[in-house]
Amino acid sequence: QKLSSMESQTAETASSDQQREVMPVEGDPEQLLRVLELQRKEKLREGNFLEAEELNKQIKEYQRREKYRKKDALKQEHQRAMEELDKKYADELMEIKKKKKMEMDRFREECEKQEIELQKKQQNEVEEFKNAQLYDPALRFRASPQVIHLKKRHEQLGMMSKFEEAKKVEKQIEAKENEDKKKHKHLVKTKITQRSQQMLKK
Repeated sequence: QKLSSMESQTAETASSDQQREVMPVEGDPEQLLRVLELQRKEKLREGNFLEAEELNKQIKEYQRREKYRKKDALKQEHQRAMEELDKKYADELMEIKKKKKMEMDRFREECEKQEIELQKKQQNEVEEFKNAQLYDPALRFRASPQVIHLKKRHEQLGMMSKFEEAKKVEKQIEAKENEDKKKHKHLVKTKITQRSQQMLKK
């Protein structure tokens, strides 16, 4: 009975040592599986089929857990990648909105500045007419229908953030206004000459 008890304790100790040996917690999974497989083959050569079968079960269990571990790790990696992608997209979108707002603010300021300068210029022209005592509403410079259309187009392009096209239209407006002003000045000069001649006749 003592011998049987000692053999039982020895078997339990060996089984416990085997569990610690074949199922380590840390280490390279592939290396651990190779160690388990070598131990299984060694048990088969020794004719210890029960232990070999036990090792085989442990190998399959370890493989199963390793499969789920890899699957879970892949899932977590995919989740992190998606979160990073979402964050990057949100940051880029925020940057685009910020840039668009800055461009729109600059465009609005430029339009307001040009409007003020145009108003001052028109006021100076009116004063010149008054000082010459030849001011006549009929002689006042007015934008042509084409210029008005271009200005509306310019404003629409600005609202649509098409700044490059808006700059092209702005140049067209400037060129057309210069052309119209030259014609207007010639017309005013002609009328002033006519009025002067009429005054001389009187």
